[in-house]
Amino acid sequence: MTPLTHPNRPAWAKLIREGDRFLQTAVNGSRRPQIFSNELRYGILTMAVEKYLAGVFSYHRLMPEGHTLGSLATGADRITPMAASLRAAIQRIENFQELCSLETYQRRAPGDGELQAMLQTGEEVRGYAVSAMSTTEPTEEKR
Repeated sequence: MTPLTHPNRPAWAKLIREGDRFLQTAVNGSRRPQIFSNELRYGILTMAVEKYLAGVFSYHRLMPEGHTLGSLATGADRITPMAASLRAAIQRIENFQELCSLETYQRRAPGDGELQAMLQTGEEVRGYAVSAMSTTEPTEEKR
């Protein structure tokens, strides 16, 4: 058994597994559009991205400084370098509905093309998170 499938897996592995479930639900939601609207799939995708990035922090036994997708990506980048293009794509996902803003929050559904790009970003975030845990030992955050 691997840490990701072991029943007594560590907290970081549980976060990655939860991210996998959210991402898979967002991807498979296209099969049932009467239930899974693009707006709902977007919300599920954001939870996947959050779980993956939280998994990186948990693996390294660190607490993130912020709670937005952008701040999680910036913090994770300090732990294990992340491609600038991936950080920018995560920021675009956050900015789409301005999720954490009380002043400028807007609610809209992504179009099919926008959602597909976001789902691809979700897959890339998963790859980053798994790589951050398989190629590095848990260490203190690099400043």
